Amino acid sequence: MRFSGEKAGRYSSSRVHGFVQLPGEPEMRMVRMALEPNEALQGLLGQWMMRFSDNATAQESKLVNLVQITGDEAINEDGSIRCEQPMLDCPVKVRVYCAWNRGRETRRSGFYQEANNRSSSALQTRDRHGNLMGLGNVPLD
Repeated sequence: MRFSGEKAGRYSSSRVHGFVQLPGEPEMRMVRMALEPNEALQGLLGQWMMRFSDNATAQESKLVNLVQITGDEAINEDGSIRCEQPMLDCPVKVRVYCAWNRGRETRRSGFYQEANNRSSSALQTRDRHGNLMGLGNVPLD
């Protein structure tokens, strides 16, 4: 069983698509079955390193723990960071919008929710169960 495949001369990893081969059988493609309700939002739960920016040019990276689903948003423990996916039924990559309310100011982040949840402004470091997301031994303290 493997969850990475060769694509145009390079390997891409995915937690959703993979391959399985049983003894004496040809290799077959498989797709992870979603067994939980509201799967797209459930995928946002866990620990993230996000880069937020204000309306000017200030940027700040922050380790974020999204711990619960409230309505159509994934939020952190104190509710100061809220992430939403406005088009959950969209057939293309889903854009995620996050807002961090810091007192009187709001900083924003946005990314496409893709395989491995990595982009230039967000990186998921742990899933909602606390498991490292294939990063190896990364000191996050």
